[in-house]
Amino acid sequence: MILSLGVTGSHGHEPKVACPFHKKTFSLKTGACLSGDDYQIYTFAVRIENGLVYIGLP
Repeated sequence: MILSLGVTGSHGHEPKVACPFHKKTFSLKTGACLSGDDYQIYTFAVRIENGLVYIGLP
């Protein structure tokens, strides 16, 4: 939930989100922590068709 309040941006060509609570940044492509720590977040495949957003669940 707190990650939804994070700031988005990019690290080179890598889209990222910064967690305001943990002070960590994560890749929006892979979920890997870009802050050098051994954390990871879940990512999901997303596609847009006819104006609708579809999210692939595991």
